[in-house]
Amino acid sequence: MISPGHEASSRPPIGPISVLIAILGLAFAPQCFLFGATDWEKVYIPAAERLRSGESIYQDAFVYPPFAAMIALPATALPESLWPSHFWSMNVFGGIGLLLVGWRFTGGRFAWFPPRRECWITLLGLAASIGFVFDVLVNRQIDLAIAGAILTGCWCLVNRREYAGATLIGLATAAKFTPLLFVPYLIWVGRWRAGLVVLLVAFGANLLPDLLFPPADGQIRLQVWVDRVIAPTLGRDQNPGQWHAAIGFNHSLSGWVTRHGTSELILHDGKWDSRDRANPPAPAALKVLVAGVSLGLLAVAAWATGRTRGVTPLGVGMTLCLMVLLSPMSSKPHFCVLVIPAWALARTAFERRRGWLVASGMAAGLGLLPNKDLLGGFAYDWVLWYGVIPLEVSVLFGGCVWAARRGAVTPPPAAS
Repeated sequence: MISPGHEASSRPPIGPISVLIAILGLAFAPQCFLFGATDWEKVYIPAAERLRSGESIYQDAFVYPPFAAMIALPATALPESLWPSHFWSMNVFGGIGLLLVGWRFTGGRFAWFPPRRECWITLLGLAASIGFVFDVLVNRQIDLAIAGAILTGCWCLVNRREYAGATLIGLATAAKFTPLLFVPYLIWVGRWRAGLVVLLVAFGANLLPDLLFPPADGQIRLQVWVDRVIAPTLGRDQNPGQWHAAIGFNHSLSGWVTRHGTSELILHDGKWDSRDRANPPAPAALKVLVAGVSLGLLAVAAWATGRTRGVTPLGVGMTLCLMVLLSPMSSKPHFCVLVIPAWALARTAFERRRGWLVASGMAAGLGLLPNKDLLGGFAYDWVLWYGVIPLEVSVLFGGCVWAARRGAVTPPPAAS
């Protein structure tokens, strides 16, 4: 996945790229074909079937924008035995976008015999993120496809394909809306047309299901999503991070604050359990805390990227960190995008200032911890509860901010 240097090449190295694509396909196959039915079969495909028939899609744990139901539409035309194949092929393409295009975007190249430095950069990035990539596959979620579209879009943006890149990011935003953070980022770095296209595509794509498959009740599905899914989480008595899942699965800033503000971890019969705190803070106080920290992080990101214009690996890395940290709900699969800030920081450390390797190494070590097979269930539950994932994101975000402020911003290489 790595390259000897930055010498220009008239032709892309088809051989190494083909081998890497084959490795991705083989590595993803067990999780796509050997495990039982999960979210893809139980949530997304049923929602797509209801979409085609005009029924309400907001049943059976489907809590995503209407466009997300369209992603599974091709599977509804296939026999059930081929559903895993559709999921596998979708994620191979997503993996190509995130891991292969993302590697080029962060400055890497491809070669049969890469130098040692490039190998270390690759390993540091994968250590920080590969567990989350396989979480996408095990849980049969769509986050890898979303991440691949975002990184392919960023690659298009730096190679003078502004509208194609913005459209890809807009479609990724349409599926879950957390990438909406790219709109202010693109505007801030001087790509306001791209930011506007992202916004228009994100909302326009969510009206497309109503045009293709008019709802039987005549209600606009995007409005139904806001009323049934978003509005209940914003009530006065609702704590931040209380989504349509248990708070223990939410590793965003909101989830961490609410988990520790309202509950405590206890040991019961040799296993970790949680119980409500006797006098938890009021939901309003927790919301003020989350809002204050969020605004502070956004201000820091703006300060760090204010010295540059244009899309850069460190800037995109910071945006992806904030995307998962400031989301109202970030489960483990969402963090597959951390490979990009991890690679951007590691390359900056090797090429500019080796002191940054401390942050890169810390993130890699933290990224390996949320692994039940590695730690065992007892330690795994403990590190997740106390926030090893948001801590890793914070380390990567801080490292990217530090590097950007020290002038270590390197534009991505042009496409060969």
